[in-house]
Amino acid sequence: MDMNENKSHPLHTWCEANGVSTEQLASDCGISRNMLSQCINGWRTPSRELLKRLCKRTGLRPDQVLDLEFIDFNKRANAIIEDVARQLELDGAD
Repeated sequence: MDMNENKSHPLHTWCEANGVSTEQLASDCGISRNMLSQCINGWRTPSRELLKRLCKRTGLRPDQVLDLEFIDFNKRANAIIEDVARQLELDGAD
């Protein structure tokens, strides 16, 4: 059994808690539902800009959006997390 089989990705949890479909979240962030699904499932690493949009829309931190416990990301993903976290801090309360 996959250790993550019963665990929901934080974006799914956020959508359920806020009554927002993943299709609506994707649309709000300017991407297709398929692209969002690929990011959630770890088939794609979101760009820095997309990660920033997802964080701003949901209020989640970059590490939550990428859910490092759910998906085994590489060094590039960690660099993206740090970069977007710094950008979000610099943006303040846009």
